[in-house]
Amino acid sequence: MAHAGTFFGMPRWYHGWTIVMICVLVQSVTLGLPINCFSLFLPYWSKQFGVPISFLALGITIFSLVCGVLGPCAGSLADRVPARRLFACSLGALALFHLAITHAQSGLQILLLYAIPLPFIVIFGSSVTSQPLVSRWFERKSGLALGISAFGLAAAGVVFPPIVVRLIPFVQWQGVWMIVAGLIALIVLPLALVLVRDRPGVTDGAAYRAATAIDAAESARPGFGAVMKRRNFQILVMAFFPLQAMHMGVVVNLVPLAISRGFTSVASGQFLSVVAVAALLSKLGSGLLADRFGVRLPVLGVALLSATGALCIAFAGHNLVLMCAGAFLAGLNGGMWTLVAAGVLREFGSHAFGRAFGAASIFGAVSGALAPPIVARLQELSGTYVPGLIGLAVFILIGASQTLRLSDEHRKPYGK
Repeated sequence: MAHAGTFFGMPRWYHGWTIVMICVLVQSVTLGLPINCFSLFLPYWSKQFGVPISFLALGITIFSLVCGVLGPCAGSLADRVPARRLFACSLGALALFHLAITHAQSGLQILLLYAIPLPFIVIFGSSVTSQPLVSRWFERKSGLALGISAFGLAAAGVVFPPIVVRLIPFVQWQGVWMIVAGLIALIVLPLALVLVRDRPGVTDGAAYRAATAIDAAESARPGFGAVMKRRNFQILVMAFFPLQAMHMGVVVNLVPLAISRGFTSVASGQFLSVVAVAALLSKLGSGLLADRFGVRLPVLGVALLSATGALCIAFAGHNLVLMCAGAFLAGLNGGMWTLVAAGVLREFGSHAFGRAFGAASIFGAVSGALAPPIVARLQELSGTYVPGLIGLAVFILIGASQTLRLSDEHRKPYGK
């Protein structure tokens, strides 16, 4: 007689892995054009609407700040509201956002679309909803599952830029947004509605779930103040803040930077893909390392490599090899999202994961908001991107120094 966890003697497919794949897909389309390809559209918008790139970059700044404000509330909702409902609302609004972009008549309209509807769409269509959902399905092997889920934050950066730079000459930039709007409405939204379940059933995947129940003290959901008082949480934020600043500062400005150094638009898009490939590999690798070694050493490694990447880009000039190496090393900072998630899960448990991860997202949003326009403005004032990139590297090294104080002890119940 076959075991309850097998099908005719073969291990049953654990639906948690389906959940992970859906999270990857949803995050990919949510961030694909609006965030991962933002830099590619800047030259077109700047020329068509007659506004400087630094003005358009303010859209990302306001977007990120609003995401930071929404983060704690969104994290709390992710612990309470079914993920399928959150995904459905986010994806429906995302398709409409793509259509609205195609009808923009000025740079101000682009900025307002990024500042007002997009933060609500992204906050519920990306990691603040996905990571708590995955944490409920994987109480064991969580680092690997969270790392694969975080692929969605980088996968779009691998797939979208090279496709976009080749499509624009044929369908214009507006056509690209319309095509993706159709894919979201006709494919991704129905898949999320059909396949997403909020948590495993009693007989699902014993190998991925805790052997014992979490006691009441541990399962209690902390308030924002209790989250902020945790020492490990504070240290994670100190490392996360500069890394996210560098990520957004590089990604948003990379295409204008590359074009200013004489690279073609196609090559510039490929630099974005290099960043995204590195981020994708780093997310998975960081998850595996977190399962085995905890988060302290992986955080330190990601920070040092990312700072090196920023310096390589700063001094690469027209050197293609050094630009690619810098883009790859800079992209490794994507693993920090996995490490923050793993650290939060270790510290707070799956029952309080959403609220704590939402609190962490405030700091990532603020740093991601400030860096792009600052880097762009420094370039406009000095004529070079070098000062901004050096500043980001120094900022990362300061944050990295704090990770030596990070404790990898097992989490304790609140109030103990």
